[in-house]
Amino acid sequence: MAQPKTLTLPAIPIRDMVLFPGARVPFVVGRAASVKTLELAIKAGDHLLMLTQRDAKVETPALADLYSVGTLALVESVIALPKDFY
Repeated sequence: MAQPKTLTLPAIPIRDMVLFPGARVPFVVGRAASVKTLELAIKAGDHLLMLTQRDAKVETPALADLYSVGTLALVESVIALPKDFY
């Protein structure tokens, strides 16, 4: 039996929503760390991991602040908005 592959992907915490596989959902990325992560994902092949935050009020979530199951996302397009939002 073949060994499962391990992927290392950039991850973005999301607030107040859950993404499901196959869904096309626009979202706004505004935190500086998330903007950098999105830019990294675009350079690395457009894939990233979306993880929902347990508490949307946490501004700088740590690993413990995120649910352990997320969704693999493909960045299809990016529209730059004012003030470093995407």
